[in-house]
Formats: sequence, structure tokens, C-alpha cells
Amino acid sequence: MVTQGIMSGSPVAPVCALGVPPSMLTPVQRTLDRRSLSATVCQDIMVQIGPNCDTCAENYFGNPLVANSTCEPCLCNNNIDPHVDGSCDTSSGECLKCLFNTEGFSCEKCKPGYYGDSTTQSCVECVCDPYGTDRSAGSCDRETGQCPCLPNVTGLRCDACLAGYWNITSGEGCSACGCDPEGSLGITCNQFDGQCDCQQERGGKDCSQCEDLYWGDPKVQCTAGDCNGQGSADMQCDRRTGQCVCLTGISGYKCDRCDRGTTGELPNCKPYQTQYLVNEALKIKATGVEKAFEKEFAEMENNIQEIRDIIRNANVSSNDIRDIEMNLKQLRSVLLTGNT
Repeated sequence: MVTQGIMSGSPVAPVCALGVPPSMLTPVQRTLDRRSLSATVCQDIMVQIGPNCDTCAENYFGNPLVANSTCEPCLCNNNIDPHVDGSCDTSSGECLKCLFNTEGFSCEKCKPGYYGDSTTQSCVECVCDPYGTDRSAGSCDRETGQCPCLPNVTGLRCDACLAGYWNITSGEGCSACGCDPEGSLGITCNQFDGQCDCQQERGGKDCSQCEDLYWGDPKVQCTAGDCNGQGSADMQCDRRTGQCVCLTGISGYKCDRCDRGTTGELPNCKPYQTQYLVNEALKIKATGVEKAFEKEFAEMENNIQEIRDIIRNANVSSNDIRDIEMNLKQLRSVLLTGNT
């Protein structure tokens, strides 16, 4: 406490309770409310009111006990609320409650995941493409907002492939287009499927093959595939061999005939079902109506020659014919003996 005495009408020199003469006190500590004889009143608003005026007020910093020192406002780039206590350290001046997505000793930079100018309270959230960004490299640049990109990816947000690359959705960076320098119109390709832009009479994903619906060596000669429209699953033949892709039950270089083991006419090629006949015979044998079936079987025997004619015209080999005849013999055995 600093007191003031009155003697012979003259003020007595104040004595500080800290035990030091007034000449050693700071200007702030020597400031007294002369209307009070019993209490020290710190008139500087930057000093914490207290018994010794030795602490700076909230959101100010300094050391009032040091001669000629003052308490200064905390320098936080206007990124603290001065009305909230504890927003900065009263001794060091370090800002403790930074606002507007800022951080640092003086709230001088945007916090991770944000970028912009912290001094103008304009830190905004980074927006990085989830496919093109290298998450292991941290957040975006705090000043420019540039996201860390995977290999061959570009853009502020890492949302595009470099020229000559594609497939950003792989999550591993963009892949080279690999366009053929002679067959393509440039180095770029479709960003979704990697298809290069081909010159006339060129085709394939990288434009190194013959054009669509043709096959061969484009540097020598390309030949039309001419796949049968009824028997082909795709009108594009193999670009190297010319073999067309056939539907089930259809064969041939151009998919223009029924396959082995089938009968009928293109495109209605049906497989033989001799095993079906055997199964039906077993069912009839079990019901005890052999005579009815023997009559049917006799009719079948009378038509064997007709069956052979059909087989002969159905592109079936001699081995297939023998298999059918064996099944017919098995059918007869089932009917006569009941043994499978």
C-alpha cells in the first residue's frame, strides 16, 4: 500500500508498500488518487487494479515493476475478442484465444486446413479434390490454398490431370495416355476412358491399330472384319487376327454358322438333347407303360435316316454322330431291360 500523510498543511512524500522510495517506482506506480489517504488507485487503464499496481490488465501485457515500462495491448492482428478475459498472456503477450480460423503467437497465420490473409480475418477452408489430393502430404498451403497433388495431377484443388494423362479417379495419380505419335492427333486423351483422338483409318485406345471394324497392321494393310450380324456378339473383330466374337452355339471365322453339337439355322442354333430322351425313357419305365413307349421308339427308329440327314447338314462331326447313336442304343437298353 502507498499512503499519503499530511503535516503542517504539506503532503508527505508517498512511500510504497513495496519498501522502496518513490524515486525507484515506475510512473504508473507513482500515480495516486490524491483524494484517498488509505488506498492506492491505479489510474492507468492498462494496469490491473491491485494493491501494488504490478500486473497488466486483461489483454494487455508487460511488466509494471520495471522502470519506465508500460502495459501494451496484445498484438493479435485483431483476431481476439478484447472483451474476453484470458485472450492473451499478460506477461509474454502471446495470443491464446485466436478467432477467425487463425493461430500463432500473434494469431498471424491461418490454422491447418484454411488459407488466406489472417490480418484481414479472411481465412477460408481449403477445398481439395478427394481423388487428386495426396492426403499424406498434409493440408493446403496456408497462404495460397494450393492442395498437395498426387503424381501427374494439377490445379489449385488437384482436380485435373496434366496434359497427356487421365484416370484421376484411380486415387494414385493420373496415368499416361500413351497415344501413338503416328496414329493420334495429339498427346491428350479422354479423361474418363483414356481414348486417344485418332487420325483417319486408325483405331484402338491408343490409335496404334486399324480403325473400328477393321483388322491387321495399319502400317501394312487393314481389312474389313465383316462379322455376321446375326451370329456375332460384337461387330468389332479381333484387331490382330480378324476373328469375330460369336454368340453361344455359333462358330466360324465370321460367326456365320452353327457350332458343333447344335442343329438348326443361324441364328437359331440349338444344342442336341439326347440325354433328355434317356431321362424321359426312365420316367416311362418307372410308370410301367413300356408298350406305349416301344411304339414311340419304333417310330424313332424309322426316322433314324432322317435324323442322320439333319446331322449331316448341321456341321456335326462323325464323332458327334457316333455319340448320338450310342445314346439311342442306351435308350433302347433302358426300355427293354430297365437298366441304366
